[in-house]
Amino acid sequence: MRKPISATDAPPVWQSAMHTGDRVRAILRLDGWTQQRLAQQLSVSQSTVHRWIKGSSPEGHHRDAINDLYTTLLEGGAQDAQIALKGYIGAGQTVEAVEGGPEYVPAPPDLTDDTVAATVRGDSMLPMLRDGWTIYWSKLLPPVEMVGKLCVVQTTGGEIMVKTLHNGSEPGKWNLVSFNADVKENVRLEWAAPIDWIRPA
Repeated sequence: MRKPISATDAPPVWQSAMHTGDRVRAILRLDGWTQQRLAQQLSVSQSTVHRWIKGSSPEGHHRDAINDLYTTLLEGGAQDAQIALKGYIGAGQTVEAVEGGPEYVPAPPDLTDDTVAATVRGDSMLPMLRDGWTIYWSKLLPPVEMVGKLCVVQTTGGEIMVKTLHNGSEPGKWNLVSFNADVKENVRLEWAAPIDWIRPA
């Protein structure tokens, strides 16, 4: 028997462990911050900053300096990084595209190049997600890795939804379960993504 999904299973709200490279990339997304400026701030070469972005681990004192700078700039609220909003999750739980140009929302602390955001509209996602809340995801996984979990999914028809994923009646097909809508049975999916963050309005 599958464990029911409850509000206690919700992803973290602005809480996550970060790698140093993610912190460096987050700093560089802020206005006015370039690799050269960060290199000067930390008394290293620009090529060293580039290596950190690519995954090289900084030495202890440099790692501490990066963490301190990140805390000051982002967690301390001096500036807020933002990302473009992909769309809105409305009634029926599909993501509707943003009309009239991009809108921006606050970025999560461990923002990566693959992070995507969508904002909830209406009460169709209660009790897990409320109107005006924003969800973030970044890792596209095979659906089999998200069975029994609340996740973002994309169907082979291109619909993006937030659902709890269960096995369908045959391999390669999935049942998509919602709190306030009928089960969508035997749907083919392109991918499933864990929700990294939920940001309340």
